[in-house]
Amino acid sequence: MEIRHQYYYFKSALTSEQCNRIIETGKQYIENYKKNNIPIEAVTRGNREKGSNPDAKPIDDKTLSETKNEKVYIRDSKCAFLDERWIYDLVLPVIVRANTNAGWKYEFDYIEPIQFTKYGVKQYYNWHCDQTGCHNSVNKTDDLNLNNKVRKLSVSINLSDPNDYDGGDLMLKQNGSNKNLTINEIKPQGSIVVFPSYVWHKVTPVTKGTRYSLVLWTSGQPFK
Repeated sequence: MEIRHQYYYFKSALTSEQCNRIIETGKQYIENYKKNNIPIEAVTRGNREKGSNPDAKPIDDKTLSETKNEKVYIRDSKCAFLDERWIYDLVLPVIVRANTNAGWKYEFDYIEPIQFTKYGVKQYYNWHCDQTGCHNSVNKTDDLNLNNKVRKLSVSINLSDPNDYDGGDLMLKQNGSNKNLTINEIKPQGSIVVFPSYVWHKVTPVTKGTRYSLVLWTSGQPFK
């Protein structure tokens, strides 16, 4: 699918106070998950699932074609899903602006639960695509909000002060080439990046400190 903008960003769209409030809210959710024995270890389904090969190393330098059929560690982080109306209210206008300004104008009618993620030292998320199957495949689920729909836009928000961590870079696969794009625009605290959900992307390992982020996905009827 040919697109003019690979991604669209807003630097420091959220204030430090808003980011810190979200971080504290996310930490509370993680603690509640622990108390209720709800897993907080983030995993990815399929034969690239975390833990399918406990001795595997991160595969940052391999191409997708070399790794797509391997059983490898793809993700290592902690996460919880936030159900907070005030966060949606903060972010939805930004998503709408990005969708319009980038020229995508994708139709969507649902935003999935907000994923709060904590990356500690050596934690990461290797190459992946947010769409089911990455080929406009529709979701088959009992959730009527998602059934027979596809993810249209992915949204990543950096909640952390860039002085609080090293590494943890968001990278995208550039359309039509083997080049990788490092999205430095997301570094300032509160910055938001929006991109089509079929674009492959990753978060490099954190080398110092802790990186907190939010991820959201918009869903709608399959592309025509």
